[in-house]
Amino acid sequence: MSDIKLRELLKQRKISVRKCSEDTGISYRTLIRYMKGEDGRLENYRVLSAYLGVSLEELLGEWKPQPKEE
Repeated sequence: MSDIKLRELLKQRKISVRKCSEDTGISYRTLIRYMKGEDGRLENYRVLSAYLGVSLEELLGEWKPQPKEE
């Protein structure tokens, strides 16, 4: 499970989940899943960190990307 701090960062910046979804192109449902602790795609986390102006480390906390299975 992820330790993503998305909910906290959106609240601090007074950005709704809907607005974040519209601005980033990441679906509303995906953002909600991230806030519930489900893991997601590293590329989405990169988009979110740039959008929120924080490092990946700050956004993700202790989360580590899983290596791709071949």
